[in-house]
Amino acid sequence: LYKVFLGVESGSESVLKRFNKKVSVKTTEAAIRILRNIGIEIEIGFIMYDNESTWDETKENLDFLVRNDLFDPLAVCIKMIPYN
Repeated sequence: LYKVFLGVESGSESVLKRFNKKVSVKTTEAAIRILRNIGIEIEIGFIMYDNESTWDETKENLDFLVRNDLFDPLAVCIKMIPYN
């Protein structure tokens, strides 16, 4: 096992609650640290914003990505998928 896909979805507690996720930002960050510490690469599923997002939630998402060394502007642009 060398890589794991995590459905992170958001770095904002209020968005996770709105999406009815049963996980916290703190738990997600712990999982990321554990996987990296044992040498496993991670790829994430992430929803930067949705039609109900506030500016504060979008900023929380960006801060989460940066804080966890997951923000790659080029990769973000390439992998963007429109939401309908």
